[in-house]
Parts: sequence; C-alpha cells; structure tokens
Amino acid sequence: MFPLVSRLVARAQEQGTLRPDLEPTDLPLLQLMLGSLSECTRDVDPEVWRRFLGILTDGLRTRRDSPSPLAPAGLARAGPAHDALLATRPLIRVALLA
Repeated sequence: MFPLVSRLVARAQEQGTLRPDLEPTDLPLLQLMLGSLSECTRDVDPEVWRRFLGILTDGLRTRRDSPSPLAPAGLARAGPAHDALLATRPLIRVALLA
C-alpha cells in the first residue's frame, strides 16, 4: 500500500495541488487522527469527523481561493458530543478546558 500512496502523493505534488512538504508517512497518522475522533464521538455524533476532514483537506492543498464549506460544528462547548469526547479522553479534556 505504501508504494501506491507514495506515487499518489508525488503526483499530486508534481501537479502543484498538494503541499510540497507533506510526506507519504504523514497520511496514516492523519487517518489515525480522524479515526480516533470518529471513535470517540460515534455514539453521540457519528458525523462530526466530516468537519475535521474538511479542515484537514484545506490544509493539505497548496492554494485555495477561499476555505471550503465545513460540516456543522458538532463539538460545541456545551453539547453531548463534546461531553462524550471529554469523558473518553482525559488529555483532550485538559487541553479543551485550559
């Protein structure tokens, strides 16, 4: 799988659509990040990951005329998805409440 991902990254960088400083090894960690978010919030708001995917993909592009539209915020400071995230991830709780 890694050789295929490496070729896709190289091709997108050659076309100028993907950040030149992105490494193919970054992608599994980005996937892990989104997967962790999805796992933490799936019982309360199973679609919240879509918002963060939009933020992530905007950050991977080399340029854009304006930010992409985002899915609605599901992790409002006072809401069930936010509470579920805090309950399952103590380190996130510390960061968000600081």
